[in-house]
Amino acid sequence: MCSYKRVIISISALLLIALPLEVYAETIEKDINPYLSEIVDIRLSEETPENVENTNDILERLNKIDSRILENVQTSGVTLILSDLPMTEFDEFSYLKGVVPRGHTDPWDDIPGLGGFESYVRVGASEPGIENNHGDVNLELHEFGHIVDSFLVDGTTISQKDEFKQIHSEEHETMFPNQPYFNYVEEYFAEAFAYYYLNNSTKVVLEARAPKTAAFIKSIHNKVSTITDIMSDGFTLYWDDFDADHYNVIVNDEVVKTTTNLSAVVEGLDPSTMYEVKVESVDKNDEVITTTYSETIYTAVQQDVDTNSLRTLLVEVGKIGDGNMTEELKTSKEKATRLLEQESDDNVTQSDIDEATNELSEAYKIYQPRIMEKNIEGEENKFMSEESNVKTMPKHTTWIVILSVSFVLLILAIVYLYYTGREEE
Repeated sequence: MCSYKRVIISISALLLIALPLEVYAETIEKDINPYLSEIVDIRLSEETPENVENTNDILERLNKIDSRILENVQTSGVTLILSDLPMTEFDEFSYLKGVVPRGHTDPWDDIPGLGGFESYVRVGASEPGIENNHGDVNLELHEFGHIVDSFLVDGTTISQKDEFKQIHSEEHETMFPNQPYFNYVEEYFAEAFAYYYLNNSTKVVLEARAPKTAAFIKSIHNKVSTITDIMSDGFTLYWDDFDADHYNVIVNDEVVKTTTNLSAVVEGLDPSTMYEVKVESVDKNDEVITTTYSETIYTAVQQDVDTNSLRTLLVEVGKIGDGNMTEELKTSKEKATRLLEQESDDNVTQSDIDEATNELSEAYKIYQPRIMEKNIEGEENKFMSEESNVKTMPKHTTWIVILSVSFVLLILAIVYLYYTGREEE
């Protein structure tokens, strides 16, 4: 189910010369899952052939991880730094200088890997051995196992679930006999994860020695839903096909939607509120096959939008009869009205309101009606330009003016003729 695309990963090459680390950009080209490309942060001191080859090998191994797992990890915001320099050379881990981690005798300065929200893997130290200062079957997959354990599902540490703790108690000794380090359930999870994804040989070993653990790792992606587009009143989520008859979307222990699709849009929630979300896969007998891990989400803060200008403009446009409107003005008015009716919908943004206001304003500006209106008494007709707001005079006033002007002209004509006749005499 992995999807791949051609990506160019920027490498921050770091020069350590008794000066602050200086970054310059180079590139490594690799076919990797797009979610993985967003997770890794490559920082090499030198882009030597060996460093490039080792980095590509790390990416290739991590690329085997199920795409649903990579997507959810990427969504959580986790970063995995790949570098040939000690982790404590970086600001993210400088606080660990001189600190000795649990189960080790060396400080973090010499430890080749760390799995957390900000994770680190030493380039060139993937294989176990004294020279690499670790015994993990594979360094990067082990550290990524820690990432999956803590950040695959918001609000859940997978290794601390009762289901996996029971599996750990039953199988950790058969899988790793006389290795007390794996008495820690989180270390057992990370190493089992590495065994499952490293190659077919290590997967076979895991399946033979710890079959329940192998089955658990295999099905993790089916226990995860991906939540996107979190709004003030809901969200969108989707999940993997589990060959079910239908799926129940459960929010705070209540079924809010039943669907045969592999995605759903949940609406009607309160803004700025925490919700627990999970999905049940149900068979034809209405029996639950499996349930995803409960995800914790917070709905977004509802943002107010300023609609005053649009409302004022609609009042002005509303004074014009629909029969006198241009098609452009009528369409803009209808669009603006619909938008205001949906104002409480979180999908209506200030940008939408501003766009509708500008569109209606432009349609109103170019509209130049000539409307003849008759008053209630029927005494007059008014000629009005909506653009100029200049009104013509009533009919009776017009005739008075015309007659007055005509009378004046007649008098002037008589006077002119009178004086002209006298001059001729």
